[in-house]
Amino acid sequence: MATARSVTEAEQVVRGLLDQGGRAVSIQAERQSGRGCPALGANHREDLRALDILVNNAGTTGPTSTSRWWTCPRSFGDFMIGNHLRSTFLCIKYAAPQ
Repeated sequence: MATARSVTEAEQVVRGLLDQGGRAVSIQAERQSGRGCPALGANHREDLRALDILVNNAGTTGPTSTSRWWTCPRSFGDFMIGNHLRSTFLCIKYAAPQ
């Protein structure tokens, strides 16, 4: 299962996996807030039946990627924690077998 904010990005990953003989589906999901994460678990159980490998590499440098981190506002720290830590945790939580 490939997820992204953009359907196009997720579908590119799926095409690559299918071209190599794998099974894959794409889903657009907003992971930072966690609102899209429950659908990830439901979809992989419905479409793939099993999750053999989970590569959970959600992350981005964010809106102030050219700034030195110590000069960034607290909101940047909140963004980074939500984007890198919360989204990773929630994807694992909802992808795990029930």
